[in-house]
Amino acid sequence: MNSNMDSPAPAVKRKDDTPLMRRGEMYSRSQLIERLKLSPSTLKTWESSGLNSYGEGMKEKVYISDDVFDFLRTRPTRSK
Repeated sequence: MNSNMDSPAPAVKRKDDTPLMRRGEMYSRSQLIERLKLSPSTLKTWESSGLNSYGEGMKEKVYISDDVFDFLRTRPTRSK
């Protein structure tokens, strides 16, 4: 009775095997853009597609890594 939901997904890793993000951590907008090599418009698109962000009205929004992992796992992919 060991499903994928029983164990946490591994952290996303860099080429040198250090994690880009760890589960349960918060990242600012600029950190997420830098770590995942995103454009600001891509992150904005992800938000409008359902990625949760926190701190509306603050200087910079923050994102919880678990929300990012869940979003990336379940988001619809674009067909080319």
